[in-house]
Amino acid sequence: MDTRSSPLIGRDQFDALKREHAASGGWQRRKSKITQLQLLEATVECIVNKGFAQVRTRDIAEAAGLSRGAIMHHFANKGQLFEKALVYVHRRRLEDYRRSIEALDGNDNRAERGLEIYLEQLKSHYFVAAQELLMAARSDDALAKILSPQRKKFHTEWDALTLDLFPEWSDTGPVFRLVMQVTQFMMEGMVINGWFDEPPIEEEQLLDYLKARVSAIHSAAHDPGADEAVKTYLES
Repeated sequence: MDTRSSPLIGRDQFDALKREHAASGGWQRRKSKITQLQLLEATVECIVNKGFAQVRTRDIAEAAGLSRGAIMHHFANKGQLFEKALVYVHRRRLEDYRRSIEALDGNDNRAERGLEIYLEQLKSHYFVAAQELLMAARSDDALAKILSPQRKKFHTEWDALTLDLFPEWSDTGPVFRLVMQVTQFMMEGMVINGWFDEPPIEEEQLLDYLKARVSAIHSAAHDPGADEAVKTYLES
């Protein structure tokens, strides 16, 4: 499991931002946003390194280099803090994926590189934190009520982002839903399984298989008879 620390804003960066915005009179507003970012990144760090059940607000405050009072000032309660942390994690995942795909060289096979980039993202501390929160919500009704809408919203936004980045899927109808589910469940399963199994699974071979399968599904979008599995899916 990736337990690298989150990229918290350092003191030098904080002081530089303060000087930059002080003259314009917007420093207090900027400071508030920076503090919230500090707390959200610290929350992610603590969830990843300690596990959700062991995280206390004092741990988050210490990781952020702030007081516990700062948490209460910016977040009404612990539940809201975790909700905002999940929203933050989802936003970072969407932004990071868009940035990585848009940076691809024109000679790259974008579909295959997209799968590789997605796999690497699933190995980040942001995915770990999201899974910790969602697994905790499985047995915590109050937490589930807070987090469930954010999970649904994330998947809707991820689908929209994928269609924006890969417009060749825009006219594939229900086949798009199929390929999104196959990709998500297989790749997330690969990564989560890797947290526990030794030796690791045959990741490269499975990724190559998935690349071939995604290509076949796309080819069958307009000719389902060419792929029996796609045809069965559409007829079920």
